[in-house]
Amino acid sequence: MFGELETLRKSQDRTEQEKKFAEQYPEYWAEHNKLMARDRDNSAISFSESVKTLRKAEGNGLKTLNQGLSPQALEKVQDVHKKFSEGTVTVEDFEDCLKSIMNGGIYQFGEIGSSGNEDDIPEVDASTATGVAGAKKLFAEVMDRTAKENPEWDTRKVLEETAKKHPDLFEASRVALPA
Repeated sequence: MFGELETLRKSQDRTEQEKKFAEQYPEYWAEHNKLMARDRDNSAISFSESVKTLRKAEGNGLKTLNQGLSPQALEKVQDVHKKFSEGTVTVEDFEDCLKSIMNGGIYQFGEIGSSGNEDDIPEVDASTATGVAGAKKLFAEVMDRTAKENPEWDTRKVLEETAKKHPDLFEASRVALPA
């Protein structure tokens, strides 16, 4: 009961503070509300853009798939994100969002089928020690494949060509790991 009473008091104090601020400074209150609404909109859009493309775990990294959320599913994600930030979300909102994604909310981008490109390598996360270790291993595997395809090249040439072909992987593999 004490926890509930404390929560009620905090909520009442906040409501009272907002009311006083709105009465004393109506122009600033209106501008504050407008800015908060815009921030919630921008945060929701930014979040939905960050999750719109599907990725799958492959090796020690993530591979971006040619699949993503439909416009309707993205809109649902944005709406639920806004409701979370406003504190008005319900279980039904959350369920509806997940249903919109799982029931036809994922689209295939581009052409379906294999391009025959065996050089598709997963993205690696160079911000963690595990990701860096995976990048080092993956770069070594790609170098080995390049060396087998071009037996006349020396190690330096293999390294240079592999680094040119996969610059992000090369940079991730150069990150130093702590001992």
